[in-house]
Amino acid sequence: MRFSILLITATVVVSANAASIEKRGISKPVQQCFSQLKDANLQLGIVQNAVDDFTEESGYYVALNIQHKEKVLEGILRDTNELCCRRITDDMTTEEVDAGTKIITPLITSATKVLKALENKKDQFDSIPLTTFLVVGDIKNMDQLTGTLIDCVSHKVPKDHFSTFRDLSHTLNDAFSSVRYKYGI
Repeated sequence: MRFSILLITATVVVSANAASIEKRGISKPVQQCFSQLKDANLQLGIVQNAVDDFTEESGYYVALNIQHKEKVLEGILRDTNELCCRRITDDMTTEEVDAGTKIITPLITSATKVLKALENKKDQFDSIPLTTFLVVGDIKNMDQLTGTLIDCVSHKVPKDHFSTFRDLSHTLNDAFSSVRYKYGI
């Protein structure tokens, strides 16, 4: 019994030390930024599923539900912009950038998938009055919020990592250009 308690205590201490070592090189504001980026990626998945499930038969209220999910995403991105762009006052370290790249890359992939889904569903959105109007507004808002976020983060990375963020930015910009063209924005 005593050995079990000692073993459990040792395991907890070692785990706590490993966790603190893992985050030791990442500042608190950057950790908070990364947490928000993860939340944004989760919400993108929710938006993706809603858009994928939408059909002409779904109707206007389902379209409003998609917009509600997108507005939640906008709120997360506004908070993320605050955390990542205003509270991170120093340039990020290489360790922070490496960790951030592992979070931002899937986020960009998710965002491009949502934008592609919006492109593919345009005719279905067009078939329901006012729905395309809502989608266009959401696309414009998301373009602005994600553009601001990528720009500010890319200015906080060391120069030797800038090309990675530039490439991610180009990938996202290409997806937005394509969906803007499809919707005539």
